[in-house]
Amino acid sequence: MKNRLAAHVLLLAPLLLLLLASPTWARGGRYAGPVQRGPTSAEPTAPPGAPEVPAPDCPDPEGEPPEAPPNFTPPTPTLDGGPGAGRTARTGRIGVAGVGVTDWLHWYESRRERFEDFRAWTLRTEASPMFAVGDANGPAVGKASARVSDRVRMQILEALSDTLDPKHDHWIPTEAAAYVGLGKIATGRKHVAPHLAVLSGARTVPEYIRESAVLGLGHLARTDAHSRLPADLLDGVRDVLLDVLVDDAFGIRTRAFAGVSLGLLADQPSGRPSGSWTAEHLFRAWNTRKLPDEVQVGILVGLSRIDPDQIPRVIKLVLGGCAERGREWPEPASALVRANALVALARTGDVRSAPVIVGILERKSGASTLLKQAAALSAGILGERDARARRDLGRALLGTLDGRGEPGTRHLAWMALARLLAAEAADGGDDLVKDAQGGARLLGALKETRAGERAFVALALGVAVAPVDHTVDSGIWQGFRFDAVEALRRGVEKGADAHVRGAFAVGLGLAGDRQSGARLLEILRNDDADPEIRAYAALALGLTGDARQGVVSALTDALASPRSELLRMRAATSLGLLGGGSPAEQEKVLLTLVTSLRTTRSQAFKGQIAVTLGRIGDARAVKSLVAILAGEKEAGLNRAIACAALGLVGDEEMQPLLAETRIDSLYTAGANVIYELLDLL
Repeated sequence: MKNRLAAHVLLLAPLLLLLLASPTWARGGRYAGPVQRGPTSAEPTAPPGAPEVPAPDCPDPEGEPPEAPPNFTPPTPTLDGGPGAGRTARTGRIGVAGVGVTDWLHWYESRRERFEDFRAWTLRTEASPMFAVGDANGPAVGKASARVSDRVRMQILEALSDTLDPKHDHWIPTEAAAYVGLGKIATGRKHVAPHLAVLSGARTVPEYIRESAVLGLGHLARTDAHSRLPADLLDGVRDVLLDVLVDDAFGIRTRAFAGVSLGLLADQPSGRPSGSWTAEHLFRAWNTRKLPDEVQVGILVGLSRIDPDQIPRVIKLVLGGCAERGREWPEPASALVRANALVALARTGDVRSAPVIVGILERKSGASTLLKQAAALSAGILGERDARARRDLGRALLGTLDGRGEPGTRHLAWMALARLLAAEAADGGDDLVKDAQGGARLLGALKETRAGERAFVALALGVAVAPVDHTVDSGIWQGFRFDAVEALRRGVEKGADAHVRGAFAVGLGLAGDRQSGARLLEILRNDDADPEIRAYAALALGLTGDARQGVVSALTDALASPRSELLRMRAATSLGLLGGGSPAEQEKVLLTLVTSLRTTRSQAFKGQIAVTLGRIGDARAVKSLVAILAGEKEAGLNRAIACAALGLVGDEEMQPLLAETRIDSLYTAGANVIYELLDLL
């Protein structure tokens, strides 16, 4: 196979595409993501032995990537973007250093599926004008009916399968994206066979393809019981994945992804008790073998995706012991492994697990920075799941926020506190907001903290008050919401740093404050304003669902902005979230996005539009996406993202399969398996 990529191009991808610095963009990674920079913690940010690759000269972004070695494997990315990598405040484009892994944008991007519902406007009811337009068959609410027609699904399956045909000369990452996309829409053995073939075939198959095949197998999981694959087929897939997991002839990332995919498939049909069987086999592999840290992280992520009721209590006890005290057998646990064991415990444990998290949060010494960050994150995860643990976890978080501490831990602690407040509001309680003064602490922090931390507090305020609407009959909560929204509005108006102001705008979006729509629209329309604040005003309008008169036309105008790629990309996202208003506006939005997809010369912008169309899931985008995939003159990157977008269009899941895994990920840990999952569509 002839390949058209030099391995070093992947290290330039963040500079060209506003992406997370991860090779997964080639498997269908998202656009408009942040750029990773060195974290402020003292923890190592890459697995032991990860190579540092110098940044090469910038290739022509419009040209075809150069030749690659036959056995292409993307290099392990480093978190340090190097000199000159970052965000320029005036243009909103990638430029001088500015965005780090403790920046608010990383937190938002890792959790965006919780806030961005792209399919709501095409999938409302049978009365929706989108229901039977073309082949966009939106199901009625509560009914398990196909989102795209059988004819369109066959088009997608044929296009992706053709990409895997060895007779064709495709860029390796394009093939990689096809394996993942095909897994999302596979309907039987024929579509699973290519994945199994590359895992059992000759070792000359590029490891990058094997990684993608393993991820594609994980995407065979289906939420709808009627569309699940046969038990015997899935049992065979699980057996293959388990073999890959423990076989050191495979690459480390391939093995790590096998652990994740096993967890994704744990609740699918099986001839054995699949959940407990998977949990026991993953745990046995982790607890009895010497494994690279990245493989251990993959196993722990896989365990965390299994129904907590299917995980024996002894496994949870061992997870807690590993996080709290470390372990010596079968090998000493690194800070990375201990931190991810704690997150897995938070996802699978209950109130009995809370003392482990509280103990680490309150520990004055002996806990690594990474473990402290994991404890802050885990407090939000467990407290949101189990109301019985919420009080103790909330007070421990507030104690963590007394005084000054490591920035990454504080940022995650603010966001965890917000999650607990939101859960409390939804449940009708008021202990944290009233007795513990959690709301007052958030509001006060806007005056006391530094700019980077104020951005997190702004997001936290938006998250905390999101459930507080007119149906919440509580003067305490209504007063807190009023104060929070007013503070966020002031933050959008004031301040010299457009990036921090952008966080306040997104906070308004997360809070669902439609009353700010007029001012956000005014900012969006202001050509003299900083493009970055305009970009986040656009995103905030999409998050609130505010399609008031003039919003769609302003976003459409922003798509053509020559000043800022960031503005164009966020406008595309917001259009996808809003979908217009009237049927005519909805039609105009789709036509605008499809036309822009065909005409733009920017790879980054084309990728964002393709992803937006894929996430919307409207079948009328299929023809244009197939044309990109088949286009001989299209850059390989465009073909790869078209594969991913086609997989999204055909995907029946309302949210991407990995969404919940990303939402609760410890993205500051420096684990490549986590970064890959963060960036995978």
